[in-house]
Amino acid sequence: MLLEQAIKEFIVAKQAAGRSPRTIAKYRDTLLALAQHTDGNLESVTAGDIRHYLAERRGAGCKPASLHTYYRTFATFFRWCVLEYGISNPMERVERPQVPKRLPPYLSDEAINKLLDAASQSRCPQRDRALVLVLVDTGVRAGELTGPKMRDIDLRKGEIRVFGKDQEERLVPIGFRQLKP
Repeated sequence: MLLEQAIKEFIVAKQAAGRSPRTIAKYRDTLLALAQHTDGNLESVTAGDIRHYLAERRGAGCKPASLHTYYRTFATFFRWCVLEYGISNPMERVERPQVPKRLPPYLSDEAINKLLDAASQSRCPQRDRALVLVLVDTGVRAGELTGPKMRDIDLRKGEIRVFGKDQEERLVPIGFRQLKP
């Protein structure tokens, strides 16, 4: 089977499974780039082809996190191909790229107070201050705070229900830390 045809079928399967348009586009771009480094036949893609592609990207200055994303995309695709077409999985022999572990950045109390001051100058200061405090307190993504309704906030239990990537629901504890009177 042609690799590009398998990629098209994989994309359709992921669209049917409800993956986001950005995820679909990333899958498509990454897999088509790999296809250009092969002879175009799905069954003949080797671990060496994938290693060479990853090494080339690394040599071009690709960041470790991006290489890891490529690796995960290839692993997902070839696992699907094993189930769909019964091919052997070349990813079984490809070592996962290392990604250095870093602590997430944090804001000082001074920086948080500046954000709170800016929020106080907005058209909805109470709401905006509350959003800043929840973001700082929980570490949730800003996009995760656009969805919750009042019914998703339980102040007695000290938790808020947020919806992350792919509408994954989770409960996040919230506190009552005061930085300024």
